[in-house]
Amino acid sequence: MSARRQEGFTIVELLVGMIVGLIVVFAAFAILERAYTANKEASDRSDASQRGRLAMDKVVQTLRSQVCIGAQRASLTAADANSVTLLVDLSGGVRAPERRTIAYTPATRTLSESVYAGSGTFPNYTYPATPTTSRTLLTNAGPADGNPIFRYYALDVGGRGANTLLATPLSSADLARTSRISIGFLSRPELSTSDRFGTTLQDDVFVRSADPANPAGGLSCL
Repeated sequence: MSARRQEGFTIVELLVGMIVGLIVVFAAFAILERAYTANKEASDRSDASQRGRLAMDKVVQTLRSQVCIGAQRASLTAADANSVTLLVDLSGGVRAPERRTIAYTPATRTLSESVYAGSGTFPNYTYPATPTTSRTLLTNAGPADGNPIFRYYALDVGGRGANTLLATPLSSADLARTSRISIGFLSRPELSTSDRFGTTLQDDVFVRSADPANPAGGLSCL
């Protein structure tokens, strides 16, 4: 009479089953970890892009609303690689033009805007020494591709374009010569300091050529 095989698993079979099970579990965890990482990367890129675009829209809106006042031929009052101060009219002449400063602070990696409300009547407006209001446009920002946040260009000889780069900070003469302002910055994810998932934004604004706050028609800003 032949011996019957004992029912159940041997220790070797149990060990093999456990090892196979662990391999399956580790593989599942690896897939989940990769999926989480990919989702986090996509979320970081989206966050950086959305916040950067909103900030760029605000900067461009301010720069495109610049005006000249009276005999002053420049809408810009001060400008360097990290900041620009200009006269702005967002009320269509209902209120006195504002003075606004858009500035990037390297120490805090912050792009901000300060507003100085104007008072008085054309063309004798006055502005306070401290901002009337201030707001942060973008946090965790930085220069893009090694370029400054702001670059300023004058008209080329012969008036064929505005590609003559001006040295910063701009002199009084160059403030009046500026005809194009180039803005560029890197927007990083809010909770990450890595440039890997950042978004580079770039735009150009041409200096306004008329003063809507001047009832007599204004002077050229160029």
